[in-house]
Amino acid sequence: MSLTSDIIKATNPTEDLQRAIHLLFKDNMSLARCDTGSIIEAIKYCQLMGWLPGKMFKQAYFIPYGNKVQLIPGYKGLIKLAYENGYEIISETVHANDVFVAPYFDPEHGKIVDHQQAMERGEMIGAYAVALMRNGKWNANYLNLNDIWQKAQKGKSKGSKVRKPEGITLDDIRKLGGAYADFPEEMARVRAVAALMRDLDISPHLMEAVDLVDKQPEREVKQVKYQTEEDAISSMNGGV
Repeated sequence: MSLTSDIIKATNPTEDLQRAIHLLFKDNMSLARCDTGSIIEAIKYCQLMGWLPGKMFKQAYFIPYGNKVQLIPGYKGLIKLAYENGYEIISETVHANDVFVAPYFDPEHGKIVDHQQAMERGEMIGAYAVALMRNGKWNANYLNLNDIWQKAQKGKSKGSKVRKPEGITLDDIRKLGGAYADFPEEMARVRAVAALMRDLDISPHLMEAVDLVDKQPEREVKQVKYQTEEDAISSMNGGV
């Protein structure tokens, strides 16, 4: 029996979630080296929120930290929950060659942005999110790379200050590691959506998901390496 079969048996996911799990393991074999309990916990949270994890769906990401998995919400996962709470949200990245006017107040429509994407967009310089409020008006939030870097540092270094580099670049965002290294544009949108949602009247259930964006691993976990999925299963079963 494969590791993914054991996990699916333990979580009993929907057909869509089951396909997403298989894709996760196909795209990232390092997941097979992670603690099975942390994988199951992440899957069960996706079941609770109605998310499909993975780069294809962008609703949540499973990021290996040492030998454990950390679940990070994707921007589409947060947007899905916001819609279920009565808000329509869109989010886009802003690039160096785009024509962009940061959020401003319009008496008729509320807080809005102006954005025209260039044909040759250049490097990402920020991201924004815009929400259609229940009163029919809009609210908007924009984060530049400095804002994104600062928010990503929240909770990373408890009790000590993290030195901020001079003039944050896209490379600095990638160096944050984890999902930022693999999906910097998606994580920029996650940050923009999460920041906007903190200004909305949302349920505790949804705020829990927003708070998960800032959750950091409690400690660095020793990396455990396996040669095959069978080795990982054997470890999971106590070496039997």
